[in-house]
Amino acid sequence: MANRLLIEICCDKNSRLGQQTEASDGCQVLRITEEDDFTTQECVEKIKNAIQCWGDTKSILVWSSIPCTGGSTWQYVNEAVYTRSNNELALRRLRNLRSVFEKLWINFELIAEDVISGGGSIVIEWPAMCTYWKHPRVEHFVQRHGIGKTRIDGCAYGMRGVCGGYVKKPWILASNSGAVG
Repeated sequence: MANRLLIEICCDKNSRLGQQTEASDGCQVLRITEEDDFTTQECVEKIKNAIQCWGDTKSILVWSSIPCTGGSTWQYVNEAVYTRSNNELALRRLRNLRSVFEKLWINFELIAEDVISGGGSIVIEWPAMCTYWKHPRVEHFVQRHGIGKTRIDGCAYGMRGVCGGYVKKPWILASNSGAVG
């Protein structure tokens, strides 16, 4: 019998976070993948319905892994190069990445507000240097909810590259839960 619900937003269909392990016994997982299209109102309603059907919002954790591609620090270098070379196609692609982020973030806020107001927890996961951490809507949301940030490195958790060596991937987990951090 499930006693807690993990909602993974913008995850892979085989996400390691939601895999069944001994520690995850009793945890129901709802994965929202690219196929679900979290930019749509239909997907938001699907999640809201799952939250409502679950009932006990205090036992819900929403984990957001919204793509950070448009917020990579390298994208600002790329943007300057694209602008200088008049590469309109690449500039349009970059603007589209940032536009999709805006839609995803707005929808995340809708879900997160419901969960937080009911006593549940959220986690936002991005690379430490992702410029989205400085996005005005993100900063306002984090400040409004008193969300704490924890910096972690992938190598400390056994993250390995394709050649087998440890990867020092610095990223930040931001959460309203004391269990994270």
